[in-house]
Amino acid sequence: MKKTYALLAAMIAATGLASAQQMTKPLLKAQQKIIYAKQNAPKKVSEDYDFEAFYAAPDGVFYIGGNKSNNFNYGAYAAGPADVELKFTTKYLDYFNPGDYMWDDTVENEDYTYTLEKDQINAAPLLYVAGVSGYDTYKMAQGILGGYGSYNDGDDEYLLANYNSEEFSTMFWDMGTLSTNYEDANTQLNEWYSYYAPVFKNIVIKGFAESFSYAAPYKLEATCADIVCPEEITADDVVAEIYSDVDGTYTKLGTYNATLVNRHDADSEGACYYVKFESDEPLTITTPIMIAITNSEGNTKNISPTENVTMDVHYGQRYTSYIYADYTAGGNSFTNGFIPFQHVQMQGYGGRTHYLDHWTVGIKQNYDVELDGIESAIIDKAEADNNATYTISGVRVNDKATMQRGIYVRGGKKFIVK
Repeated sequence: MKKTYALLAAMIAATGLASAQQMTKPLLKAQQKIIYAKQNAPKKVSEDYDFEAFYAAPDGVFYIGGNKSNNFNYGAYAAGPADVELKFTTKYLDYFNPGDYMWDDTVENEDYTYTLEKDQINAAPLLYVAGVSGYDTYKMAQGILGGYGSYNDGDDEYLLANYNSEEFSTMFWDMGTLSTNYEDANTQLNEWYSYYAPVFKNIVIKGFAESFSYAAPYKLEATCADIVCPEEITADDVVAEIYSDVDGTYTKLGTYNATLVNRHDADSEGACYYVKFESDEPLTITTPIMIAITNSEGNTKNISPTENVTMDVHYGQRYTSYIYADYTAGGNSFTNGFIPFQHVQMQGYGGRTHYLDHWTVGIKQNYDVELDGIESAIIDKAEADNNATYTISGVRVNDKATMQRGIYVRGGKKFIVK
């Protein structure tokens, strides 16, 4: 397993779980555990023609990630909220002709809305596209679990993630490039951004962060991350900071503390740890969020992310990985900010190129959430200013901006943006 890499290039934008008992319900059969990536991977119609059907997971739908031992037994499956309209969209690639496309043999040449049934393995929509060179089909997953915010097969727990482990090619780590509390890493990252995204300057790495989309309210019961460190990590060393993301404005919602640390991979340079973070009072989430993995206050250990990478990149896929850092941009200073670190190319064995778009970070959701009891303070605030709009988390938003999907309060009344 290769642990070092050379950064080659990047495209960077400058400027439910329905109930606790569902977690242990073995919805997926044992014989479905091992499903190879090629069964769901997009198929090229011609070897000499770049033609691909693809769609990203819609807002609020995530893949089943790895467990504490770094096993990805259910990576061919996804999960999302039940009884909520999900919007599937495609930006399939055909350089010479926009062509035609169809969802599930029913909806042509437009976005597709689809509702998951609770406690069921729902079929992922089938995308069919036709172009100059032929046709292609794609499904994002073997199935989508309705109403599940994590998965437990009775032996272990699997949180949900942005990455599709079925497409993993290998795992990298490089403590010298992305480590916290390490001046050489800051120097190297500043040199890299000066070439690829010079708007970011004076970067001081404080951790790494992963963004998660939103479709329906949920309790964030836990989050997890794979963390690399040259020393032994304990639960006192790291925390997860949770931020709401409203139109690119980040507001800190709370801190989750480490409750489980499991070492699952090591070499002479250091070790990789699965760390689970929880809170005594789980947050109610009503917007997209950003989860930052960082050192606990005063801790000086060098922590960095693992990089599970793929050999392929798809036109229209999501990019969700960020650097958590202090930095300057446009003459302004930012503390605890987020810098895109996406579509990064890495050189592996034999000069092969691998792509990084997601960190190994997961979330555990619980869709059994009552909003009325937590909204009174926000409603009172909104009633005091009939022209103001707030998220359920109490963040004021700009009415003139395009509001993301979620629940909002204006004039003491709730409304939903779908």
